Amino acid sequence: MKANFYLLSRIQKAKNSGFNVLVVKRLTDHTSLLRKLVDFGLIKSYRQSTSLVFMHLVSSPVKVYFNQTVCSISSKKLTKNLIRVGGSSYSIIQTDLGVLVDAEAIKYHIGGKVLASFN
Repeated sequence: MKANFYLLSRIQKAKNSGFNVLVVKRLTDHTSLLRKLVDFGLIKSYRQSTSLVFMHLVSSPVKVYFNQTVCSISSKKLTKNLIRVGGSSYSIIQTDLGVLVDAEAIKYHIGGKVLASFN
């Protein structure tokens, strides 16, 4: 969990500083989180070595809100949030099944820790 927060905070700092490429120390296997970030267009591509993660960042106007504290959310609250915003906002959630998007967590009826939200 801490490794995912570390990675997300480094991405946010790099985007705010205007960097196009980011290299961070690999703390664990970030594959599922990185796939989600590529799917939603927050990063263009990534490559993991044994000790480093290389990312090519996207310079886009997408607003990303990374949670600085651990925030638990149930599948019921996820459903209410999705209905309230009309599906225009997404959350990345750490669950027992791995890193999921809010719609996937609702489909599996599970909650978890919110890592990031964006619209």
